[in-house]
Amino acid sequence: MSTPEVATDRRAGRQISTELVGGLLMLGVAVFFRLNAGEGRLDWLFPLVLSYVLGGLGIVLLVRGIAGFGDRLPTVPPILRGQGVDVAVFILLTVAYVALMPVVGFWVMTALTIFVAAAYLDTGRSARTLVLASGVAIAVCIAGFLLMTRVFYVPFPPVRWLPFL
Repeated sequence: MSTPEVATDRRAGRQISTELVGGLLMLGVAVFFRLNAGEGRLDWLFPLVLSYVLGGLGIVLLVRGIAGFGDRLPTVPPILRGQGVDVAVFILLTVAYVALMPVVGFWVMTALTIFVAAAYLDTGRSARTLVLASGVAIAVCIAGFLLMTRVFYVPFPPVRWLPFL
């Protein structure tokens, strides 16, 4: 009789080295930084040097992955195998946060995202935990707003539909 882990591995099919995946991703980030480097005199410092370092590390990881080093991951993502639904929902929540932030405002979307994430990921939802999640989200945003604007003097773009932000 097989264990659930063995059955999951059979459904996963082919596998790929984590070092190979990491190397490919690092090379992609390096190419992105290299292509978006500007022409200013300080641009050689951050994007160019970073892209060269990431590219070198990506090549090392790529070679190690081709040589067979690193743990193995299934090539089919977990969400396509019926696993990791919470991760997919959280990724969609993050995309919605980024997309709606210019329209709704940074602090409002941050409070809403913290609340929805806490409420969704809580396994024992009740009225008490929802009130607690909303209180924590609002408190975190108020503390962050005061810290960023009053202590660090970070300017935030104004929200046109909220006169007090």
